[in-house]
Amino acid sequence: MGWDVLRELWVSRSDFHIDGNLKGFDLTPGLRKLKIPTLIIYGDHDLLTDATARETASALAGSRVIRMPNCGHSQFADQPVAFLEAVSTFLTAARPTDERL
Repeated sequence: MGWDVLRELWVSRSDFHIDGNLKGFDLTPGLRKLKIPTLIIYGDHDLLTDATARETASALAGSRVIRMPNCGHSQFADQPVAFLEAVSTFLTAARPTDERL
């Protein structure tokens, strides 16, 4: 079922060309409403481009972008140690200073 949904919404003919029901959908206005720390992490061999990462980051106030070397879309599998370190560092920095929160 997962692949059927992916193909219907995102890519019916090619992973490199968005041609499903979401073609033309822009979530950027919704991103601008978020006020939470956000980590954008992607691989240097990912389908996500540098331009898209920068555009997403610009819509998310206070976000952080990490482009991981020698990775595709599954950084956690391609570079698990570096991925966990990046996420851990981000979460530590994003933790509220008031322990009651």
